Amino acid sequence: MMQMQTITEIDAAVMRLPASPVTGEDIDARAALMWRRYELESEARAAAARPKEVTGNLLVVVPDDNITQIQTIRGRLINAEVVDGKWVVRLFPAEFRDLIMGGRNSLDWQRANEALMSQI
Repeated sequence: MMQMQTITEIDAAVMRLPASPVTGEDIDARAALMWRRYELESEARAAAARPKEVTGNLLVVVPDDNITQIQTIRGRLINAEVVDGKWVVRLFPAEFRDLIMGGRNSLDWQRANEALMSQI
C-alpha cells in the first residue's frame, strides 16, 4: 500500500474499505491506515506546540560568508539564510543598531549594509 501523505487521503481510503471487515487483509489495511492517520495527527500537534521563531523585519547582509549564525547581545541565536544570492540575517532594528554601534566587527557590518544604514 502506498504511504498516504494527508489525513484526507487516509479518510478516503478508509471509506473504500468494507464497513465490516471480512478478511484479515481488510483488518490489516484498516489498522495500517489508522496508524498512519495517528502519525500525521501527532506530527501536526507537535508542530503546533513548537514555539514559533521570532524573526525581525530587517534583512541585514552578513559581512562574511563563513558566518552562518549570530548571537545578539540579548542572547538570541539567529541563523543566516541566503536571500537573492546574499547571506542575510533577519533582525529587529534595535539588534541591528547593537551590531553596528560596537564590537570588533561593527565596521564590517556597517560596510556590508550601507543602504540599510541610510534608512535607519
